[in-house]
Amino acid sequence: MTTPAYTAALAAEELDAVAGHKVRAHMTLDPATPPMGFYVTTLVDVLDAPEGAGLDVLPGFPDIALTPSAPGEYRVEVRINLIAKSSCGGVKAAQIGSGTLTLHVGEAE
Repeated sequence: MTTPAYTAALAAEELDAVAGHKVRAHMTLDPATPPMGFYVTTLVDVLDAPEGAGLDVLPGFPDIALTPSAPGEYRVEVRINLIAKSSCGGVKAAQIGSGTLTLHVGEAE
């Protein structure tokens, strides 16, 4: 895929959260606006979570919404991609950033 040089990153590698409450992980894009006809997408994989706990993930850009179900430490891998629709109906993608995010989740009061 031929594009100008774009990079993306997580704004923070660690976030504090509360069990059962949504927290947003913000990402940055440089330059700040994707080129015309391109879109930014995210893929999120849960690497570690407390035993029996779940993590609801709503990927997006510039924010990913994460809702941990229980207290503890969660680690997720985030991959940020630049996507373009090709003229023949397919898509072309290039990974422009990635990172690991750690959530420190406390009890809900």
